[in-house]
Amino acid sequence: KVTLREYIESKGYTVKEWDDCVGELCKNGVGKGCYQDYNLLQLVINWLCDYDQKSAEEKKSDNN
Repeated sequence: KVTLREYIESKGYTVKEWDDCVGELCKNGVGKGCYQDYNLLQLVINWLCDYDQKSAEEKKSDNN
């Protein structure tokens, strides 16, 4: 399993960038058009939705 810090850094972001994005998401939601980096927003949402703690790669292999 990968830690959140490892996940963030492996995607090329800092913890501060991640925290700023999460703060914006909590404050304004998704549909406000105020994000500087929608790729980072998608990573945050994917992490939050990964309730079974499987990476996208693991999920793909489960479906094959």
